Amino acid sequence: MSEILTTNEAFKVVFYPANVIDYFRMASLYISVMFNGVGFVCIYSLSVLLDYFDGMVARSTEKTSELGKILDMITDRISTVVILVKAIALDNSLLFNGLTYIVFDLFGHLFYFIGCLLNKSHHKQPNNAILALYYKQYVLYILCLGSEIGFIVIYIISYIKTRKEYRYSSRIIQILESLEFIAKILIFCKFITNLAQMYCGILGLAELESKFGLVELNKEGQDRKVKV
Repeated sequence: MSEILTTNEAFKVVFYPANVIDYFRMASLYISVMFNGVGFVCIYSLSVLLDYFDGMVARSTEKTSELGKILDMITDRISTVVILVKAIALDNSLLFNGLTYIVFDLFGHLFYFIGCLLNKSHHKQPNNAILALYYKQYVLYILCLGSEIGFIVIYIISYIKTRKEYRYSSRIIQILESLEFIAKILIFCKFITNLAQMYCGILGLAELESKFGLVELNKEGQDRKVKV
């Protein structure tokens, strides 16, 4: 009976309102890759918009969970991969910078969140000065929203340049490139926070090893714990 109750409680967590929003975000991202141009931008923007509602819903309903934090983080990473891959497919000159951002974005968040989970610390209460500044609410919103707008602008520019109407769109391109310049500054700042997250995550995991002891093989090939 207790197992059934536990399972029921688990399903309640799975379907918390904020988590359901994340499922819709994932679905919209999946659907968005089937489109190009305006269709892609609209569906992708819907996913970005939903991102700013899931936290609000979680707080208003007082139904937050570790699952929700992970879902939100994973969906954000998928979102970045989707739009950058779509942009790279249109403009190969974006390949190096795009892949560099994707790699450090993925590894930075992966190491940091795993470190926080294992150390049972909150990811928005870091000891690192860069991350402490980043997780201030207004800074977080500016960098996250600014970088998302930047990615969308980069995609739109890449898309327009592939169209026959490109030569008639020079004025639009100029406006977009002005926005892109500002957005790239915010994207670079976001990239710095990814590096800080990776550093703190790796350091946190290393400290966890020293806290509980390292495991290595002895001469007989058996695990033994070594205190450090």
